[in-house]
Amino acid sequence: MTDLRRGRAGPGARALSHRAGHGRRPRWRAHRLGDESIHLGSTLYGCRWWGTRVDPETRLLLLQHCFGHCGYGRVKVQTDVLNVRSWAAISQLGAVEEGVLRRDKRREDGTFRDPVVISVLATGWPGVEEVLQARLGRHPHALMIHRGP
Repeated sequence: MTDLRRGRAGPGARALSHRAGHGRRPRWRAHRLGDESIHLGSTLYGCRWWGTRVDPETRLLLLQHCFGHCGYGRVKVQTDVLNVRSWAAISQLGAVEEGVLRRDKRREDGTFRDPVVISVLATGWPGVEEVLQARLGRHPHALMIHRGP
């Protein structure tokens, strides 16, 4: 069983964590092996990294791992409808917006979260991969990826 299917990132999918404050390792929220489906959780970056190659590189590594190494047929990502920046970034990938889960979970302030559900299927992965590769070609900044255990 792969590390990803155990709920941990494998060596090729470890991303961005050093003292400069890139963020934290992505979370694997839920996976259903029989259905070949996984839900990728949050990836958080400091604002100094917004608009750089950090997000497209991380997404590329995660999705390559999910589709290429693990053989998933569907990768789901969610973001709150209030998180316009994240929603726009995910939408630019060419993934399919499936809808909004209204009043899904209570926030700390007592209001309810409405997550937008977005997915990539294995059949659509080549197009999404092409978009991510093109985005990476436009960013001149170097990126450090941790590939160790």
